[in-house]
Amino acid sequence: MSLFYVDPLKDKRITWEELINDLNNKAEVEKYCYNTDFYEIFKIFIASLLNEGTLTVLDGELTTQEIKNLIGEKSGEEINEKEARKYSEIKDKEDLIERTRKTKGGQIVLFTSGTTGKPKAVKHTVENLSRAAIIKEHMQADVWGFAYHPTHIAGIQVLLQALYNGNTIVRLFGLSTNEIESVLTENRVTNISATPTFLRLFLSNGQQISTVRRITSGGEKMDPSLMERLEKKFPNAKFRNIYATTEFGTLFKSSTEGFQIEDELKEWVRVEEGELLVHRSLLGEFETSLLSGEWYKTGDIVEILHQNPFTIKIVGRKNEMVNVGGMKVNITEVEEVIRKVCDVNYVRVYAKQNSVTGNILCCELSLNSKSKKESDIRSTLSKHLQEYKIPRIIKFIEAVDKSDLTRTMKINRVKTS
Repeated sequence: MSLFYVDPLKDKRITWEELINDLNNKAEVEKYCYNTDFYEIFKIFIASLLNEGTLTVLDGELTTQEIKNLIGEKSGEEINEKEARKYSEIKDKEDLIERTRKTKGGQIVLFTSGTTGKPKAVKHTVENLSRAAIIKEHMQADVWGFAYHPTHIAGIQVLLQALYNGNTIVRLFGLSTNEIESVLTENRVTNISATPTFLRLFLSNGQQISTVRRITSGGEKMDPSLMERLEKKFPNAKFRNIYATTEFGTLFKSSTEGFQIEDELKEWVRVEEGELLVHRSLLGEFETSLLSGEWYKTGDIVEILHQNPFTIKIVGRKNEMVNVGGMKVNITEVEEVIRKVCDVNYVRVYAKQNSVTGNILCCELSLNSKSKKESDIRSTLSKHLQEYKIPRIIKFIEAVDKSDLTRTMKINRVKTS
């Protein structure tokens, strides 16, 4: 069985033997990962993992100026900096898997997605990144549909999960909806991990796919309407939501909207004034002003569903609460209602400053039904939302533009028009 289908449409694959040969022939290991080739990114990461060094991961599509904004003047030739390989020769697939499972040294420097502001560098240990990895004998036949950008923390965590269990990885990222449909079916993909935006735009419609057994979603809030559509498309799949960020990796998992806090984490999380706080011991290393003593302010607004067992529901982001005429509006809530009642393929709600009301709500819509007009949308929303929560400006778009999404396949909250 192959390891990577880096271009499944052209049947370009990398075998375990090829990977091991490439790793053994490496005399040096990169200090920076700056590449657009999926296999090269994974190879660089695995080599750094074995070498127990420090790897700074950069999106290969970043411009020179963007790189300078992230790491200062260290660009150009310095990004090609390497160090001598320290790890011993790998014997075979089993040897590689066993060694990666045991490797807990080394550090990975990642950058937040910039969904709501300027990206920041976060340094993680491998042990922290692999905290949520599950190693089971029955998982050894899994085939992973890789839907994340490979330089994103979620992409690295999927790589670790697949690597530790000796699984096949099939690239989905960058493919069209029709291409993804055929790739999932032809390669009998069993597991998919993706953002709700990716699932909504590429996987929630079309033919049923029976091979997929598990879908894991994170990075954004999962709404019930999307879950209903996915259950119809993937009738044999179990669904799991994860609460994870670049700052602290994966923290909670759940098959429902509510996250039940495990006993070993109860003393490390708390809720203050409706905001979720996480103890700094669970964080990677990064500069932040969002510490309250030993506690990190996540910016996530939560609702406590139960005290025993302690269960919370993510309501939205603190910076997604906007003032409209003196009333607080959760733009995530408005988006969820629009998705539920208006049959949209994509919606983004955002605020524009207004001298009278403080802000007005605006939204961009891509409708599944082209016959609907703005008046139809407003009439429908009036039955489900209070007047001040209904967007004043509604813009119809034919398709989702690249600028509407971040590189990590989330809705771009920085974009305002």
